[in-house]
Amino acid sequence: MEIKNNCFDWKKNSWVVAQYYPNLVDVDKFNWEEHSLAIAMYCPDKLDSDKYNWEYHSWAVSEFCPYKFDPDKYNWKSCSDTVAEYCPEKLDPNKYNWEQDSKYFAKYCPEKLDPDKYNWEKYSEYVAEYCPEKLKLKHSEN
Repeated sequence: MEIKNNCFDWKKNSWVVAQYYPNLVDVDKFNWEEHSLAIAMYCPDKLDSDKYNWEYHSWAVSEFCPYKFDPDKYNWKSCSDTVAEYCPEKLDPNKYNWEQDSKYFAKYCPEKLDPDKYNWEKYSEYVAEYCPEKLKLKHSEN
């Protein structure tokens, strides 16, 4: 099977090809801006790190193909939570969005929780619920 006559609307329907016919994905015609996540989800072998829309679809790489993870291109500000949940081995504590996503550290990778960076004011209850032994870290500071 192939896409013939060059009449396929790649801009609008790239995701359909990635999902149902990944072997037919044309990386040069693919709409990376809007449909990058479909590549991460359905055919990560086709993922081109330079074309991928890291700003909006970083989360899909950490969830579906963490082996394609690029810490320098990853959108840490908006997508830190999925790194903690799906590929904690890729975490960079200096890039992680502690202000917004501290609770995911407590829930998914408490062993890596940094008490000096954790947002205690906003997310203390998550430490109490998922890793109460870490409360001693905060308590020892006071």
